[in-house]
Amino acid sequence: MTFRRGRVLALLLLLALFGPTAPAAYASAPAPGSTGGPVRETGGPVVVPAAATDSAVLALGSVTPPVAGPGVTVTITGSVVARTARLADPTVRVVLGSTTVVTRASVEAWATSTAAPGGLEVGNARIGQAVDVGSSAPFTITIPPGRFLLNRAFGIIPIAIQVRDSASSTNETTRTFVGWQRSKQYEPIRLAVVAPVTLTPSAALFDTNTATRTEAWKQELDPAARIGRILDGTDGDGPAGPVPVTWAVDPGVLGVDSAATTGTATPGSAGGSAATDPLVPLVAPLRTRLATGAGRHTLWALPQADPDLAATVTTSPNDPTVVAEITASASLGRELGLATTTGIAWPVDGSFEATREAGLRQAYAGIGLQAVVGSSSALPVTSGFTGQAPRRTPSGLTLLAWDDVLSRLSTQTTTAAEGALTTQRFVAETGAILAESPGAARTFLVAMPRSLNPDVGALRQVLGTLAQTPWVQFVTTGELQQQAANQDPVASTSKGSWSGYGEAQVDAARLSRITEQRRTTGEIASVLGPNGEAYRNQLWTMLDQLPSVRWRANPAERDRLDGLASEASAAATRGISVAPQTTNFLADEGTLQVTVVNDLGVDVDGVRLVLNPTNTRLRIVSQPDPVQIAAGSRAVVPVRAEALAAGLVPVNAILTTADGTPIGVPGALIVRANPPGYAFYVVGGAIVLLILVLGIVRTLRRSRTSSRTPAVPVAPPPPQEEEVVDVAPEGDGETVAGRETGAPSGSPVRATGPAARRMTDDRT
Repeated sequence: MTFRRGRVLALLLLLALFGPTAPAAYASAPAPGSTGGPVRETGGPVVVPAAATDSAVLALGSVTPPVAGPGVTVTITGSVVARTARLADPTVRVVLGSTTVVTRASVEAWATSTAAPGGLEVGNARIGQAVDVGSSAPFTITIPPGRFLLNRAFGIIPIAIQVRDSASSTNETTRTFVGWQRSKQYEPIRLAVVAPVTLTPSAALFDTNTATRTEAWKQELDPAARIGRILDGTDGDGPAGPVPVTWAVDPGVLGVDSAATTGTATPGSAGGSAATDPLVPLVAPLRTRLATGAGRHTLWALPQADPDLAATVTTSPNDPTVVAEITASASLGRELGLATTTGIAWPVDGSFEATREAGLRQAYAGIGLQAVVGSSSALPVTSGFTGQAPRRTPSGLTLLAWDDVLSRLSTQTTTAAEGALTTQRFVAETGAILAESPGAARTFLVAMPRSLNPDVGALRQVLGTLAQTPWVQFVTTGELQQQAANQDPVASTSKGSWSGYGEAQVDAARLSRITEQRRTTGEIASVLGPNGEAYRNQLWTMLDQLPSVRWRANPAERDRLDGLASEASAAATRGISVAPQTTNFLADEGTLQVTVVNDLGVDVDGVRLVLNPTNTRLRIVSQPDPVQIAAGSRAVVPVRAEALAAGLVPVNAILTTADGTPIGVPGALIVRANPPGYAFYVVGGAIVLLILVLGIVRTLRRSRTSSRTPAVPVAPPPPQEEEVVDVAPEGDGETVAGRETGAPSGSPVRATGPAARRMTDDRT
């Protein structure tokens, strides 16, 4: 007994000293005759110990093929990236999950678990070199046939990929899946995909500064920018041909706002002509891309500027701005010269609330509501089954319900490293959906959220792999609409559990303010002559963007755009003003002369001046007619007024359009009213009467004096040949200037030289 106890103690001591390190030592080298295959101790897979802390990143490259089967070799590629510590001798292991994954809940549980996986190692690779911080090293692991086995016709195999480095104590695990199919004993699930082609939340795209706006559009429409990557990433091919992804396009991506131009041919967000608008050449490649892509993709025409329907149709279903934007969705087809699908409502929150249908029908009354896209979580489902996409309400409205998990999963494609992980997650999710009812042909929808910002390779990898997945069959959204007509009406609808990204940036109050700003801007444009249309289009385009759903992702940019619109509206009329002045008004009724100044670089026409006295001492008899003022000049406007009492009268002077919309800069006038009054007329009349009486008395006096004075004889005119000189008045015998004393007054004399001589008659 003592000898046996000694043997047991010795064995336990050996296990304690060497047992924990044995798996690591054996797994560090590949199996003989296999590239990266597992190393066995006794002919079977090695049990992998639990994982420790993470200090490195594994970037999964691909799992080929994504769905394995009997006799199929699976190759896993990727890179090891050292983030915080140098990896001296890293190894990568593939561990078979010890849990069964059949349902969607079990897929979620495996993918999101942070627990260390315990299972069997089925493949490994040694990097064979040190990996410095910030650098990476690739790896390839080939798993021979037979290592992945399921006893079912199809299913999902959970795997964990671990990166370990003993020198740095690094141990990180990445969880993913491999599909499995032994035989095709099912009806493939049908899958439709829709991707948003919308603008980023940037106020600079609508800046009033031409250079700023043009540069923003250059960046927005760069082929490597977000819109270009969405189009490239969804424009791929599968074994059966193009993957039929629907493009949901905001017409605003073409730089055109038909809701603002109201049918005028003014391309570009600034409302300029095609010949001068700098956006025309910038959007030309995108216009061509969408037009040519229509042969491979269904085009949904979203409302202009993609308004936030979730925030508007309940509180303001008839808001004129949103209604105009919905109607303008038809402009996409006109711009591209082809047929597009209109009448599709896609509220960002995915809600199917009962009150929403009525609001959407009102908002879409102009073009007709064809279908509503929303979350399947807002519709009733049978326990254990994923709700299908094509549905309809009791009233017959088509509902296209997206799958929440798949739709969110589509956004996990922002980097190349996410591509393989997201791809295999899609394989697992669709496999779990198939397992719910393998014998039934069911249809589902992936609605990629507005926040989609993909890496082209990652998104193509996802869609391309799904196209090759045996239990997935791609269909168009048009087929979903057709299938919906044959579905039983849903029993009820609700808000659902989908949460849109960010809070709504528009409500009834803001919509009302936008409507008022549009009206005011239109009135201001009416006085700007030939420049008014371009001004109105630019401002309305800016205002049309404010209800957009994209501002949920960046409220600060929405506020910036709001400020730009307000500033542009004020700047257009700030140069029109009323000159301040002080006037003495010394009459009961008369004319005030008011000066209106136009410092703008354009003529204004139809401006009305309105004077409002602040007290009753002065009354405006009639407001003046509209005036026209040339650019950079001023005009004097006469205003009839009546003074009722003496004193100072401050007068508010404002400028308005024809319908009374205030424009320009108001002015303040000071009028010193001093009307003559009743006493003035009494005294004035008395003075006039007195002057009249005095005039009459003076006239009578002169008349009496003239009657007492003797008549003075008038001499005959002198001969024509004689020179006449002035004659002094009659005297008492004096001689004045050659005239004898006693001669009759006024008698003519002849000048005979220096000394005058008396004339005589020849007969005497």
